[in-house]
Amino acid sequence: MGKTALAQLVFKDEEVQNHFELKMWTCVSNSFQLDALVKNILKADNLDIDLLQNELRKKIDGKRYLLVLDDVWNENRGKWLSLKDLLMGGARGSKILITTRSEKVAK
Repeated sequence: MGKTALAQLVFKDEEVQNHFELKMWTCVSNSFQLDALVKNILKADNLDIDLLQNELRKKIDGKRYLLVLDDVWNENRGKWLSLKDLLMGGARGSKILITTRSEKVAK
């Protein structure tokens, strides 16, 4: 069984579904542009980066969420820290699950 298939089983598990108020899945691949990633998470195409960031913060504010970032290749720590800052508003117990082939990303 592959990484993505295993992540899908976890994501669709009934206990996981009941545990998290908000569940989001996005495929990242080799392109890690913060605005594109947030657009994909929000399923929004017509907002600028500031509005996107505000919308994401509102969406997760105080909610326990599960975010799956599938097939991540980018190893740029700065980009990851920017995303982490955006995701800090979720409730305690929120989780981010990343599938990757990169040992550096996994750390």
